[in-house]
Amino acid sequence: MRGLLDEAGLVQVAAAASGARPDDVLTTCDVAQLASVAAALETATSSRDAAARVVLEVARRRPFRRDNAAVAWLAAAVVLAGDGLRLRIGGTTAAAVVEASPRLGPAEVGEILDQHVEPCLPRGRRALRRLIGPRPLDGPGLFPCPACGRLLVQRRHDLVGSGVWADAARAERVARCAVEHGGHGRRGEPRRRDVVPA
Repeated sequence: MRGLLDEAGLVQVAAAASGARPDDVLTTCDVAQLASVAAALETATSSRDAAARVVLEVARRRPFRRDNAAVAWLAAAVVLAGDGLRLRIGGTTAAAVVEASPRLGPAEVGEILDQHVEPCLPRGRRALRRLIGPRPLDGPGLFPCPACGRLLVQRRHDLVGSGVWADAARAERVARCAVEHGGHGRRGEPRRRDVVPA
């Protein structure tokens, strides 16, 4: 894991994201929040974990005066590039993750990153992949469970909830939430809690 960012690296990323000089970014940022973001990155165990943490921490703490969402995703791309990975995420998914960041953990963001990361390829292979390869997902990235409202991460094989498939997609999300989180049954019914007689 070579792409770990410290406070200076985060300021450089913020300057690149906002088009400002690093000195201007440093004078206008909240240094305490910036230090807490860097401290959270030190506990990361892999580049995927560091990228997920930087997205969450910058989105939650908002250490910069402006462009925190852009800084979060650019910092994640820098961290992943240190391990030879390329981040390809659409604006819709990126915005949804930043908006839902108070309710997400590093595992959920890591799952989203897994779907939008690919190895860095030479230019010719990248061009060929764009012409004939699969397109990355760009949608909400997160869907609420129709039964309980808990956020679920979109996966490549999920049904699209429109047209003829709307009811099937709803049932699939409810069943998946029941399996992953256990807050309700497979059809959305509340779990029965056994009452122990006193």
